[in-house]
Amino acid sequence: MLLSVDLETNDPAHDFLSAPLPLPPLPLESGLTSAPGFPGAYALQYAYLPVVRKPRVWTVFVALAVAFIAGLVVGGMVPVMMVVAENGGKFENPQALTEAIQTGILQPTILLSSGAATQAMLLVTALSAAILSPVRLVRRLRLNPSTLSPIGYIIAPIGALAVSVLFSNIVTLLGIHESGTIKLMGDAFKKLTHTELVFAVLIVGVAPGFAEEFLFRGYMQTRLVQRWGRWPAIWITAAGFGIMHMDPLQSPFAFAFGIYLGYLAEKSGSIRPTMLCHAVNNGLMVVLGWMAGSAASEPTRKQAAVIAVVATVVLVLCCLYVRYRVHPPQTIDEPPPPDGGIFIPSPILPGPSMATA
Repeated sequence: MLLSVDLETNDPAHDFLSAPLPLPPLPLESGLTSAPGFPGAYALQYAYLPVVRKPRVWTVFVALAVAFIAGLVVGGMVPVMMVVAENGGKFENPQALTEAIQTGILQPTILLSSGAATQAMLLVTALSAAILSPVRLVRRLRLNPSTLSPIGYIIAPIGALAVSVLFSNIVTLLGIHESGTIKLMGDAFKKLTHTELVFAVLIVGVAPGFAEEFLFRGYMQTRLVQRWGRWPAIWITAAGFGIMHMDPLQSPFAFAFGIYLGYLAEKSGSIRPTMLCHAVNNGLMVVLGWMAGSAASEPTRKQAAVIAVVATVVLVLCCLYVRYRVHPPQTIDEPPPPDGGIFIPSPILPGPSMATA
């Protein structure tokens, strides 16, 4: 809040102002006149400025650890419980249970249930941490409207898809074959029924667009930016995003994808565009994997090189659009200054009246 008062600077009654103050001389043409009965008065504006304190970041890493552990535990328990329920809890020995779980996890229903449980834990952790924050939820997670235009909401997902296509073809050029989580999910997508496909799009596509974006670009990156600045926060958040996926191929992709999403969030001032990009990318990959079915085959090295070049050009163009055509919001809804703020005097700009705000 800004307070405007007239203070007499040459009146002995105001000896407290005899000390040097940052008061520049007022120009004669300023239009400001002395207050009646107070010749030579200065018009000062006192701004209530909060004492700047760097925000804590340990809470961010605690939330990330909690989300990681909860997702791992709950996501791992769901397949076990479902396999045990299917077999009536009857197993000859622990080895038989292990083999049943390894076989059962290949079933789309069990795999999707495990994914849903994991995403639920991430979402609950992000929302709980944001609710405990003194900053209101929408601002803490940056769920406010973005500065992207309607065209920007088309271009941004295209850039996200370009990251996926580029990474996939680089893997082909390097002669690396799919393994781990990516292969497991790819094989499962090929077996989906139409009903399971709908659930797969919701769980693998839409759900991460909320849960993972709330946790990483919303809760984590927002706080790290306030502490360390834009690019350190983007890189650290992307690294955490990659580590969370725990896969030799998926983790590097998640890291690169996280950098793109992090930059988009900073430029647009919101995670709404990143939520859309994340959901579109994952959902489309599910649909394409299902459509390819057993006929899917990797492109040749020549084809992969051409596709990688095209994807690179598209990605660069999308990044240039974000860089030069997307501007961060000019006004930020700041909370009231914390206790311990200080008053700093500054000169009033010439004008007919002294405003309060």
